[in-house]
Amino acid sequence: MKSSTIWKFLSKLGINLLNDFLLFKSADGYTHETGKNNNQEILFKERVENIMRESKVLKIKDLSINGRDIIRILKIKVRTKVGLVLNKILEKVIENSELNNRKKLLKLISQIKV
Repeated sequence: MKSSTIWKFLSKLGINLLNDFLLFKSADGYTHETGKNNNQEILFKERVENIMRESKVLKIKDLSINGRDIIRILKIKVRTKVGLVLNKILEKVIENSELNNRKKLLKLISQIKV
C-alpha cells in the first residue's frame, strides 16, 4: 500500500479516531487469527506511525496555498475544479513533504492539468 493511500485514509478517518481504529483492527485480527496478532497488522501500524512522524500535512487546509491562489493562477472559478487541483497538489505533498512551501506550490499550480 502506497504512503499516499494510507495518507488519504488517515485524512478521512481523522487523527482523533486513529487509535480507536487500530484497537478495533487489532481486536478483529485476534478473532480471525485465533488469538495471534497478524504481521500485516503490525506493519500497517508501523507505517502509519512513520507517516505521522514524517509529515505534517494531512488535509488541504495544511497546505501552504489555498483555493484563492489556484483561482488567481489558473483563472478558474468553478469550485469543483479548484478542489480537484487542491487534491492533486495534496497528493504530491503527501508523496514529498518538502513541496509544502508556498513558492514551490505556486509554481506547481500552473503545472496541474484541470
